[in-house]
Amino acid sequence: GGDTNTSAFADTALIPQGNLIFVSVDSENVGYEGPLAIDGDDQTFWHTEFDPTSPSHPHQIIVNLGASYTVTAFRHLRRQDGNSSQVGGGILGYEFYVSTDGSTWGAAVASGTLAYNHGLKEVASTEKVGQYIRLIALSEKRPPNVVIGGNDDPYMHRWWLIPRNRFFNIYLHHFLRS
Repeated sequence: GGDTNTSAFADTALIPQGNLIFVSVDSENVGYEGPLAIDGDDQTFWHTEFDPTSPSHPHQIIVNLGASYTVTAFRHLRRQDGNSSQVGGGILGYEFYVSTDGSTWGAAVASGTLAYNHGLKEVASTEKVGQYIRLIALSEKRPPNVVIGGNDDPYMHRWWLIPRNRFFNIYLHHFLRS
């Protein structure tokens, strides 16, 4: 499956926001808990743990749709607060599942990669009836915080491994040339 930034699905086919019930995530950070992923506010979001540790992928969220539906797609909107290059990455590799009982999942109904941008992603899936959905983020893509040497011929990329602050900073450097 792939993603698109254009609306291929009518809004009338959306599952009502008020029906969604948060079930679980594998990891969350204080202030960015799992239920924020489905609260309908594009300025709030779920973030996996990053303080004091940062567990590695995969990460998942499970949501009860509130009733049984024929699921044919999902939408994903990455964080919109303008801070995503410093703290959080975006989903790159993913798998999407639908279940009738929230425990028996079967094969993924969609899998692939999402484009790295802030636009709304709509991903078509194999049609399946169910009441629960599970999105697994297999990997992330995070652009460097700093490109040294210019974008045309960069010397080094730098990522902050913890949120940048005035007391303590840890960086990851990737040297591209000598």
